[in-house]
Amino acid sequence: MDVYWSIDHKEAIGALRVQTPEPVLKNKGLAEMEYHACPAFRDYYHNVYGIKSLYAYSLEIDGNKCKADMYNQEFFDSNVNVRSIEQKLLSVKQRVSFITDSPSLKMSQEHPCFEDNKFTESSYVVPGMFDIGKYYRNLDFAFHLKESHNRVEFDEGDTIYYLRFHTDERVSFKQYFITDRLREYRDMVDDIRMFSVAHNRPLSYFYDIYKRSNLKSRIIKEIKENLVDS
Repeated sequence: MDVYWSIDHKEAIGALRVQTPEPVLKNKGLAEMEYHACPAFRDYYHNVYGIKSLYAYSLEIDGNKCKADMYNQEFFDSNVNVRSIEQKLLSVKQRVSFITDSPSLKMSQEHPCFEDNKFTESSYVVPGMFDIGKYYRNLDFAFHLKESHNRVEFDEGDTIYYLRFHTDERVSFKQYFITDRLREYRDMVDDIRMFSVAHNRPLSYFYDIYKRSNLKSRIIKEIKENLVDS
């Protein structure tokens, strides 16, 4: 099953450092574990991939504020969403998108439970799932700081979350360049949630609007004309 993916080079910091999602089963440390050969374990982590951070960054909750001691305020304002100080809930924009030309493929975002790094030491990912055959959007990266932590750090190249593709078929990743036309299509889809009670609706509500718009065929056509390897 083909999965087309991209990072927005115009908006993302260090976009050229992006790496193709890496199968969790190829994790060097994990491969040395006795249970790595277990069929049940391997089946569970079939089509689960690790996503790495493009850059090093740190955030700290200090009283009723969230602050960063790296880069500048413009970087913070463009990339960080402080969702709740009380709940220590933050998100960092990823500007990464995934889509398939198949009618349906659910993709879930999960905590990288087999990673041992600065991020996993202090935080845990808020999981979520949507159908990349029925909806087109950038990924978010939301996480809670653990109760005993007020600071989160991640280094360039650290795996910060897993993506699970809910299919028994082999996933083939194909990278594409984001064009202005694709940005326009993506923004049209994002606008469904703006200035409306729509954010409280089930995913099926968004899927139906996306289907009625006939945008998917236009998006896939533009993607196939802008593949990195073409």
